[in-house]
Amino acid sequence: LETTAVDPSLGFVGGVVFQFGRGKLSFQPEINYSRTSQTIPATTFSPKQDYSTDQIVVPLFLKIASGTFDGHRFFVNIGPYGSYITSVGIHGIKRDISGSTGRFFYGGAAGVGAMIKLGPGHATIEARGLYELGNDATGFYTDSKTILAEGTIGYVFPLGGR
Repeated sequence: LETTAVDPSLGFVGGVVFQFGRGKLSFQPEINYSRTSQTIPATTFSPKQDYSTDQIVVPLFLKIASGTFDGHRFFVNIGPYGSYITSVGIHGIKRDISGSTGRFFYGGAAGVGAMIKLGPGHATIEARGLYELGNDATGFYTDSKTILAEGTIGYVFPLGGR
């Protein structure tokens, strides 16, 4: 029996972040677009295959932060997430998944990062992981071996009054 390893590739994540609260504890919902990519190496029975998945990811974080909102801060984000696969590609060619089940996933997410005061807002850097706990086709499970790792950089613009 021949087994193959999956080689992850660099993808992309971007979106909008909202933060409610300015203290040590705040609520941070996000709406993100994410593209994940992976390569399955060639085996005796199949050629190398490059896969990409586009999805909308919505994490709902509890943010635990140190420091003041007007200065530099370190933080930990933790909470649930849901995602919906919008498209799948193999070798750069989009596949029709319109009637497919198993497109909605959910799980737990956690991240650590820093907010550096820069101008009116903060430059941010964060590393996070999303641990899959189920989908709409198979239900809840706890034996997943899938953790999506993300690294983000960005700039947070303050909106509203102080």
